[in-house]
This record gives sequence, C-alpha cells and structure tokens, in this order.
Amino acid sequence: MPKTKLRWRHALSASLALAVVAGCAKPPSTTPDSMGPGQGITVPVQPDSLGNRTDPSTVLPLPPAAAPVLPVAPVAPVLGMTVGAPVPLIPFVSYINGHFKLFVYDRTIADNYALPGAGEDIQNPTLFSNSRIVFERDFYGKGKIAFYDAVAELNVFFNDINGLGSVRRPSISFDGTVMTFLLEKYPEAFKGKAMIWINGVVADLAKVNAVGDLHGGITWIRLSCDARWATFTTADGHLFVYDVINPMVHEILDAQLVGDGYASHPAISPDGTQIAWADSSGFVYRYDRIANLTDPMPFLNSAFNAKFVTDPMFLCWDNAHIYAELYTKGATRYDKVWRVVEYNWITETIAGLTVLNNVLGDGVNLISDLED
Repeated sequence: MPKTKLRWRHALSASLALAVVAGCAKPPSTTPDSMGPGQGITVPVQPDSLGNRTDPSTVLPLPPAAAPVLPVAPVAPVLGMTVGAPVPLIPFVSYINGHFKLFVYDRTIADNYALPGAGEDIQNPTLFSNSRIVFERDFYGKGKIAFYDAVAELNVFFNDINGLGSVRRPSISFDGTVMTFLLEKYPEAFKGKAMIWINGVVADLAKVNAVGDLHGGITWIRLSCDARWATFTTADGHLFVYDVINPMVHEILDAQLVGDGYASHPAISPDGTQIAWADSSGFVYRYDRIANLTDPMPFLNSAFNAKFVTDPMFLCWDNAHIYAELYTKGATRYDKVWRVVEYNWITETIAGLTVLNNVLGDGVNLISDLED
C-alpha cells in the first residue's frame, strides 16, 4: 500500500572533551544530565545568506536551552573521495519474509549483495567512510542506531546514543565524525528532539529543538555530507535549514506553498544549495537556495507511471542527482512494487537503476519507515 501521511541553539559554547571516532571502541557515556545547566535564549528568524525567503517575523521567544552543543568545523572529503566522484555503494533495504533487510548496490561490480550480519528490521541506511553503513533497527517499537562495516563484516551499536531512549533516523557525515539523529519523545512517536553526536559526544541541537517545540516536535533531520548544513521538518509539516557552523535556523516557506503544503523526508545536497522533500500526497520537490525557486520535478513525479513518490536523497559529492522511491501499480491490484530511481534535475533525465531494483521481495527502499 502507498505510504500513509508522513508523520513524523549561536549555541551555548561549551568545553567538551572529544572522544574516539565512530567505529572504534565504545564512546564515553555522555547524557543530557551531564551537560550542565541551560539558560533562556531568544533567536531571531534570520535571513538566509543563500537567498532563501524567510519568515519576516523579527524575534521569536524560545524555551530554555536543554544542553550545549559543539560548533562543528567543515569536514574535508576523506578516503580519496573528491567532489564529483561516484559513491561506491548505495545502501538500501528490501522487505523480505516480513522483515526489512539490508543490501548494497556496488557500482564497481554493478551488482547487489546482501549484508545479513547487519540484522533485520533495518531503516534509514546511509553510507559513510566508503564501506560503513549507519542505520536504525527497530526493537519492539524502540529504535536503536548501529553501523555495519561491509569490509570487516562487523556490526557496532552506538551504546551511549541508544542509552538515551528510542533513537531513530540517523544522518552521518561522510567521514563518520558527525551524526544527527532523532530522540523520540515516546517510542513509535516518530517525532521528538534533534540531537547531534560529534566524535562520541552527544548534545542537544537547542535552536533546532526550540523551533520544533513551536511546531509539535522534529520529525526528520539530515546532514549534508560535510556536516556543514542540516535540513529538518516538524510535526506540522514545515521545512527548515540549519547552519551548523554559524547556528541559525531558516524556514523554507516555499515548502508550504506547493503540493499539500506538508513537508517530510527532507534531504540536502552536498554543497548545501539544494533541498529536496516529499509531501504526503506522493510528490517530491526541489528548492534551489541560490536561485530562490521551487521545482516540482514533473518528470520524476510521473516516472514509470508512479502513483506515489517519496524519500528523496542526495549521495555524497553528487549535487545533480536526486534518488527517490516510486510506488507503482501493475495490471492487477496485487501487482505493486516500490522501486528506486535516479533523477538528474539538471538534464531532467531518469534512470531506473534496474540492477539495484532486482532484489526479491516486495520492492526496495532507500528509506523504510515502519510506521507505514
């Protein structure tokens, strides 16, 4: 069935010791209670330096900050990756025998292979460090975050993150040093607080959450692959972009002016200039922050006679392509499938990614939400 309606702080300076990078030994335990007292803040709605129209309001009174957050320096490409270089693996999940299982499409061999060591009931996989995949797993309605090393065949859970409660929707920088995620207010609520993990230190993204408190909570937050920008959505379907280096929040008002005006599943391009999102009626859109325009991408939304399009994503170092999921119906009511497509918004061309979609099961997904 098509997916149902998609539900889903300059921060206080702080001196926090950085720990080891993800993938090493267990990072030090850091909880919100250990972060020190918060204090009240007022955040003006800022103009976007990239030309995006913003809320004309002057000042928003916001609730007290819950915890400090470290400013994040830009991260350079690592492991030989350069701008324009193809990402070697595309992780995805497929629903097989009642469980979402992890696969990757390997560009080198132009084929798929399964990663059974990652476990089952996997959602939201994202590649980092060329061969590691971060994701969430569902344990009886409670989300936990882990990563799987496809070369070492090693599955590692982020124990300190998981100790916070139900955590979902991780988004990680390509070098694996910065990750955002959602701390659910209640298990299976699929909304809550936006958190950041930096080399083992966990903190509250206070400015983001102050906005979230005004809009019913955060439903999604995603990083650009260099951790320079993040984009997030709120429970009432508003879309925002967050400047990680100079912490400010900008609202993308155009997201409320197209489709059903309900934004979810946001994604941001590696250079931070393009934002894609889905609405709950089954369309995806692109907002160009430099040109200040919204593209409804009709070619993508009508590809393969799609009945429903959602879950747009950018791959690291690739600003031109948007990957999305299409739901299509065949000749009979039982003939239906999810498939992943690749859309070049510059040339307006679409590729079906035939090999990637050639996995047995009820179709493949780049993102899989078990609240469907």
